[in-house]
Amino acid sequence: MIRINLLPVRTSKKQEAVRREAFLALAGAAVALFAGLALWGVTQLQLSGVEADNLALQNEIDRLSADAKRVDEMEKFEKDLQRKLDVITDLRAKKAGPVHMLDDMSTAAPDRLTLVRLGQNGDNLEIEGIAVSNTVISEYLRALDASPFFEAVFLKNIEAMPTDKSISVTLKKFMLTARLTPVKAEPDAAAAPAAPADAPAAPGGGA
Repeated sequence: MIRINLLPVRTSKKQEAVRREAFLALAGAAVALFAGLALWGVTQLQLSGVEADNLALQNEIDRLSADAKRVDEMEKFEKDLQRKLDVITDLRAKKAGPVHMLDDMSTAAPDRLTLVRLGQNGDNLEIEGIAVSNTVISEYLRALDASPFFEAVFLKNIEAMPTDKSISVTLKKFMLTARLTPVKAEPDAAAAPAAPADAPAAPGGGA
């Protein structure tokens, strides 16, 4: 009877199966590694894009912040300039106001009326004077009330003054109150633009 030894064949098949499994495992690992590398590359590309967008956005924020800072500085400069102009205007008004006020007070006073005292508390005035009659005092009040430099003119007190019996006229001592109105500064003549030398003559002149 012939006997055949099958052990080497079985061993060879078993080794072949092991090699096949090892190859499949190695191929699967290679595919997994390739997929991981591909995913990592895509992620890096996306991350680079996000970083570039963030950098561009930050640059835009920095630019807008610089523009906003310049705007704030300009607004601060304009407010400071306006405040200085207001101070100058106020100083001009205060400089011109008393001059016009005294001029109007003097111009409005009738011939038969004399001012003896002027008191001022801010914009409020208290004026005392002497007149020959109530009619003259009323005339003076109307003149002050018509002046653009005074408002709220009221007669506070009026009384007869003791005089010599030889004088037929009884003098009246009066007190009135008034309030100064804001005075607009007059335009500076030096700042006014000069007319051009070659300006044409106005039409309608004589030949």
